[in-house]
Amino acid sequence: MEDPFTGGPRGIDQTVIDTFPVIIYDATHGKKECRGMNVCVICLAVFKEDEMLRSMPKCGHVFHSNCVDSWLQTHSTCPCCRASLVPGSGRFFSRVCWPSW
Repeated sequence: MEDPFTGGPRGIDQTVIDTFPVIIYDATHGKKECRGMNVCVICLAVFKEDEMLRSMPKCGHVFHSNCVDSWLQTHSTCPCCRASLVPGSGRFFSRVCWPSW
C-alpha cells in the first residue's frame, strides 16, 4: 500500500529507523535540542528528564522514541510536518510545527 503523502511504501524498515539520531532528554538543555518543543505530538505527553527521544533526520522534529518508532512502522513521513523520511526521497513538506523562535 502506498503512503498518500510520498507515493512510496507505507512504513520504514526498522534498520533505517535505528539510524535516526537518539537524544536523552535533559530539562536544562532539552528545549534547545527540541527547538523549543517539549511535548511529543504523537502521545501529547511532556518530555521528562532522561527519556529517550528520536530526532527526524530531514526536519529535526523530536518525539519519544517508542512513539515515533511505532508511527514509522506504518508511515514514512514525520508526524509533525510530513517530511518524507524514506532514504533518497527529496520530498519535503513545509515545517508547520516549528516555533518561530
